[in-house]
Amino acid sequence: MHILLKQNSDDLATINDIQEKDQDKLFEYFCNYVVTSKFYLGRFRPQDITTQEDDASLDGIAFIIDGELITTVDDATSAFDTHKTNLIVEVVLTQVKSGEQFKKDEIANFTAGVLDFLSLDPKLPNGLFNCKAIEILKIILQNVRKIRNKRPNLNVFFCTSGVYNEEREIKGSFEILERSCIDTDLFYSNQVNPFGRKELLRLWQNISGKNETSLKVVDYIGIKENPEIKQAYIAIVNAKEYIKAIALDADGNLKDEIFEENVRAYLGSEEIVNSKISETLKSDKPYLFSVLNNGVTIIANELSVQSNNKTFDLTNYQVINGCQTTSTLYEALDTLDDTIELQVKFIELNDTEIANQIVTATNSQTEIQPHAFLGLSDKARLIQQHFDVINSTTENEKIYFERRLNEYSAKGYQSTRIFDIKELSRCFIAVFGSIPHDASRYVKKY
Repeated sequence: MHILLKQNSDDLATINDIQEKDQDKLFEYFCNYVVTSKFYLGRFRPQDITTQEDDASLDGIAFIIDGELITTVDDATSAFDTHKTNLIVEVVLTQVKSGEQFKKDEIANFTAGVLDFLSLDPKLPNGLFNCKAIEILKIILQNVRKIRNKRPNLNVFFCTSGVYNEEREIKGSFEILERSCIDTDLFYSNQVNPFGRKELLRLWQNISGKNETSLKVVDYIGIKENPEIKQAYIAIVNAKEYIKAIALDADGNLKDEIFEENVRAYLGSEEIVNSKISETLKSDKPYLFSVLNNGVTIIANELSVQSNNKTFDLTNYQVINGCQTTSTLYEALDTLDDTIELQVKFIELNDTEIANQIVTATNSQTEIQPHAFLGLSDKARLIQQHFDVINSTTENEKIYFERRLNEYSAKGYQSTRIFDIKELSRCFIAVFGSIPHDASRYVKKY
């Protein structure tokens, strides 16, 4: 199993006090937990949605009715004891393989298990968990008149520790599974999702690294909606309120984690652009800051606006352009007054590729070498996480992969080995001619 997935599975087991030692079972708990968390935002035990004995090729079964996770027949009955007639119902089915490949025969077995389960009269051996789940599904189907679109939604996930590359035979196998689900005529939406380690790691990051805040703005305008961005706004905010709401942790320190998607870490107060920002803030005309500064850009997985009081609510947000501005404002926090304002662009976005395009387009205030943008790639993130795991388990000299410019250097890590994105990309290109898709495999060699 991939080292990062193993570490994350162990972390989830620790959080939930799971005593299970079998790594394959822990991986089932992990996959079931992260995919179900896409539909249910509350706390729950992964054991409550994971099959046990006689699973009939299903490793996870979850039901979410009107935003609530349903784990018993009584809960399902109570969920429909309401005057509401537009309940959203999600059914989640999973198969989990800890291997590195998507295999045709395993997908075919999963397809058979899904169809047998959805028949409501299964012929394959089913344990108590599966039998209870079938009874819950029957209750859901008996109450379709109260369900939005008069049918529930089906979400099927096939998870592995590998990488899904859409080989023709494998892609065809998933298309057969999806068509088979559609042909049952039980569901309004039928989604079949092949999930490899990239997708699983991203879901875990969204869960474990969740950050939330609210920021009241001076004023804002909306940017025209388009197919790839859910919503976007340009706002003017009070600089001091921006720092307090966006950049400070509970102890009043700067939250470094909000800059993970930024190309550069803070370059220091002596850097020419940062020193000019500081000079403006200390001058007799600090109010000019708002017109002299390019502002910052924030992306968030979830964004809502309270129009009555002009407050933005952000969940899982990142400052993708503006690390230098934010850090310099933080250093001058005690001197900021109400005359100092800042332009902020808010974007609700879940697409990593679009986010990287925005980063590339907006980071131009100080010169950036082309190789620095490699640090935004999923490969670079996985390599950095690989080193973090290795460092946490060894007493030897630690090696830090500096994915973003100045990420570790500025923190006084001179006594350790810092390996930056430029060095790593040069090694890979020299050996492979390009950066391989499974670059994290080769990290130990360099």
